[in-house]
Amino acid sequence: MTAAKTVPKTEYKVKFGRLYGWGANSHDNLALGRGAHKEEVLTPREINLTHINLDPIDIEKIVGGGGHTLMIDKSGKVYSCGWNVRGQAGTTEQTYIIVKVSGLDDLKIVDVACGWDCSMALTDDGLVYAWGSNLYGQLGGLLPIGVKTNKPKYLQLDRPVKKISLGLRHSAIVTCDNKVLTSGAGNKGQLGRDLQDATNSNEFVEGYLSFILRILLEILTNFNFYTVPGFDNVSSVSCGQYHTVICTNDNKVFAWGDNRYGQLGVDISKFKQTTKPLEVEGLKNFGICKEVYCAWTHSAIINSENKVYLWGRNAYGQLGLTNMTPICTDTWTAKQVEIPHKIKEFCIGSQHNLMLCDNNQVFSWGWNEHGSCGVGHIDDIYEPTAVPIPHSHEEILHIGTGAAHCFAIVRKDESD
Repeated sequence: MTAAKTVPKTEYKVKFGRLYGWGANSHDNLALGRGAHKEEVLTPREINLTHINLDPIDIEKIVGGGGHTLMIDKSGKVYSCGWNVRGQAGTTEQTYIIVKVSGLDDLKIVDVACGWDCSMALTDDGLVYAWGSNLYGQLGGLLPIGVKTNKPKYLQLDRPVKKISLGLRHSAIVTCDNKVLTSGAGNKGQLGRDLQDATNSNEFVEGYLSFILRILLEILTNFNFYTVPGFDNVSSVSCGQYHTVICTNDNKVFAWGDNRYGQLGVDISKFKQTTKPLEVEGLKNFGICKEVYCAWTHSAIINSENKVYLWGRNAYGQLGLTNMTPICTDTWTAKQVEIPHKIKEFCIGSQHNLMLCDNNQVFSWGWNEHGSCGVGHIDDIYEPTAVPIPHSHEEILHIGTGAAHCFAIVRKDESD
């Protein structure tokens, strides 16, 4: 494993905020520092930022991948920590502390996204930069397939972009003219493109030759961003493990890819997987869609009234549906999360969920094998459960998740 980076000696005073992290930490993705390494952190722990001129109160967004973390501050700078074997942290070596990602200094970044082992950043003028693994072409023709980079590279596109998302091995972007483009692995239909017709169009191409041709076509076509046909009004997109979900400006939600657990929001018995976008059923009166979310095998939306709807796999309680029998039943029908508080923020991990409510509490539920729910044990959580954030009287500003790790940003009490 690559050696961890040495802590800089300069110290800064963190004046106004606190940053807490919990969950999986096998790659130092919680940035707890040298000597504090733990595979799992079961309850929130404060992260030391005195080595860097970054106050947690200035962090606008924090997200994670399989073992790395990215964050952006109010000035549009990007910071990272953790797993860097493919260059996904954007540094020269794995870091157990938070460091600034170089190569983006002259840009104002307004959004970041993490795949399993790759990263993307979006600038205020709609440009996209990417780094990390490109083993499946998920960086969209940025590098030769299979090549990795720890330096953010400009992704040449023919139009500006407004949304970015990364899944396990594929990516999706929404352009400013409201098109959705995909790139990367498409073996479960997650790119919204159909290679079956291309390989079956010649009746003489059969057996092994058909298989080889299909693989070659996938490598050649999935390596670049491709416009998913039929949409010119897309407002948001999210990539899961093997599926993709979008919302349109007329508040319709569509999904494609793997549907083994109902994560597409359509009848599992009719569609095991599909390359064709299908409208999510059961969302006819959910209101105005603000955002869509994909975990590995479940999906979610939040509407303008800040109500969250979930559907898909529930083996670990990730749908929060305690009234179902048995409690871990998967469902392709979207269900509203029942909680007696107004939701301020919602985010999603690989198999768990996190939400911040207006009563200044953070709630989590779902897969908890690595303590990602932050409740002090590793049993799965089947309903929204309060996370014990220290200094509970202090205002919680933002939350964030990686695959199995989480964060909360808190405003310090002025009396402290």
